[in-house]
Amino acid sequence: MVNDIASWRIRPGENQIGDQSVVDDVNIRSFQSFDQQICQEIFTKCCETWIKDALQMDLPRYCAYVGVESVFTLLSLAFSWSFYTICIYLGIVLITMLIFYLNAFNQGWKFINRSLEEDVKNIKNSYMIQSGSHFWVAVWRDKIVGMIGLFEKESYKLKIAELKRMYVSSEYRGKGVSTKLLERAVHYARIHHYDRIFLDTTSAHKDAHRFYKKHGFQLVNVRPFPQL
Repeated sequence: MVNDIASWRIRPGENQIGDQSVVDDVNIRSFQSFDQQICQEIFTKCCETWIKDALQMDLPRYCAYVGVESVFTLLSLAFSWSFYTICIYLGIVLITMLIFYLNAFNQGWKFINRSLEEDVKNIKNSYMIQSGSHFWVAVWRDKIVGMIGLFEKESYKLKIAELKRMYVSSEYRGKGVSTKLLERAVHYARIHHYDRIFLDTTSAHKDAHRFYKKHGFQLVNVRPFPQL
């Protein structure tokens, strides 16, 4: 998938978290085993939206590139190619674009499946029994609407935490749920004496970029999305 990975960091004591739009009756609590299924569903649905957003960003750019190249090629060869040869060429271009689209879609689902196997399928073992790691869910009117995890990373010099799996159901975004989740994770990192918190986003997550920047995170690195 043609997307970049953006890495962000913050010192737990530097952020200015606070949002007047926070829903007052949203409760942030620790993950329980019976939350597993709904957390997995939230993760999958949010990633499906991310795949669509990424394709919407990348496909027009790729189409424009192929279109310009095709125009110049056809203009230069219009007088020497037959009508059928031109049709075959255009067919190859369309097939190439379709292959690109399917490959990008496949890359997105590979990411989802890899993440499920990596930690999302067993949040308890991945976060709740690991020293220095934790996982929380956001509950609104007895319904889980978001989640976030903090995972301790190995480091020789600093005590580093990685912010992972921060997702909020689409119908509850923009209501301050993300702010309350982030606030809880950063507070946990602070009282456990972490020196830095890192996280990764993709270039398709423009709203996430603005959110993390608003709350004091600094962009430290951009790298290509890995082929899975």
